[in-house]
Amino acid sequence: MADNRSGIYRIVHADSDREYIGSAVRFRKRWNIHRTQLRQGKHHSRYLQRAYDKYGPDSLVFEVLEIVDDPSLLIECEQRWLDKCHPVFNTSSIAGSTLGVPCAPETRKKISAANSGRTGLRHTEEAKRLQAEAKIGNTFNVGRVQPRDEVERRAASNRGQKRTPEQRSRISEGSRKHPGHPQTPETRAKISKGHKGIPRPPHVIEAMNEGRRRKRDANRAV
Repeated sequence: MADNRSGIYRIVHADSDREYIGSAVRFRKRWNIHRTQLRQGKHHSRYLQRAYDKYGPDSLVFEVLEIVDDPSLLIECEQRWLDKCHPVFNTSSIAGSTLGVPCAPETRKKISAANSGRTGLRHTEEAKRLQAEAKIGNTFNVGRVQPRDEVERRAASNRGQKRTPEQRSRISEGSRKHPGHPQTPETRAKISKGHKGIPRPPHVIEAMNEGRRRKRDANRAV
């Protein structure tokens, strides 16, 4: 039974005994998060999501495996249960921290090794449809102007990074396979209408003017 204690839990498919194992500071809150993500088709475990979609919400049962009074020990205890049970619904065999506690170097190496060589997963058409429906009416960040310090911080984090030849090759190959589609006049009109009335901050205007100056200087140099 999910309550407000902390510890290790499992979500088990009653008919097959296949399970997902995780840790939680508060069982009840974590179980509610799982159920919400499953209903929306957004759960990070595609295996658990498939079981939910195929067999329904009543097929999954939440069970407490161990009470852990000290939240700082949750990851260690979760890893012990993962090593013991090898749950098939977990997408990783390495316990991940949800408490903001930095992973030890050994744990980071295990996570890196587990993810090595993995390629991106493509969403099914059904998953895409569910995600699109969940976003209908969502106005979060609409018309939001990013603060200058936020823009500069993000730019600084990317400045000086160099892509490897393999990365450049993959980007180039992806661009050839997906060259993009020209926007229809209706789409351009909608975008223009959506931007009307939203004032540009001074630093954005300055950046746009600087881009125009550079383009003009480059044309003159040709």
